[in-house]
Amino acid sequence: MNELRRAAAIGFGLLFGLSAEADDGTVDLDAVDNGKTRTLHAVDVGKTDDLGEADTGHTNTLDSADTGKTDTLDSVDTGATDSLDAADTGKTVGIDAAETDVPAPVAAPVPLPDIGSAAERAQAQRIREEAVVATQRLDGANAAYSEMMARGYPVGDARALIIEQREVARSAYQKANARYVEYLKQLEQSGNRD
Repeated sequence: MNELRRAAAIGFGLLFGLSAEADDGTVDLDAVDNGKTRTLHAVDVGKTDDLGEADTGHTNTLDSADTGKTDTLDSVDTGATDSLDAADTGKTVGIDAAETDVPAPVAAPVPLPDIGSAAERAQAQRIREEAVVATQRLDGANAAYSEMMARGYPVGDARALIIEQREVARSAYQKANARYVEYLKQLEQSGNRD
């Protein structure tokens, strides 16, 4: 490698020397020749690298990657057929009924008036608390129902469950509220005051 560099340096020197002397006149190439000729064979290091030397002897082809197994769409078929009828729950929720059945705002039970004896007021307070819990339950059921209607989801059994829970909550609210109102009427009619 050093000899190759030296030969390149001599070549450049000769070229630049020729161009420098060319200004003064003509220069004969024999006059510049130092008697030493370098060829490509002279800088040969005796080592040859070819593509065959880099060959590992291992050949990868597409056939060598073949596992011998063929998967087709038919092999994925389980033989089972699922139809829409299989997913049918048997429950029907009419869209028309749902559209007209908008949840009404739930009124909280009226505050407990200052009537009746201490025991009667305590009883009225317990009944009122049941009505408050029923009100909160109906509010939650109405919110779930409204969200379901706005999203159009869930469907099937989950949808039927939300509608059923709303009906149960509405019924419980009506009963608890009616019981509280009725008890307050009884207290007012009795006219008992502390």
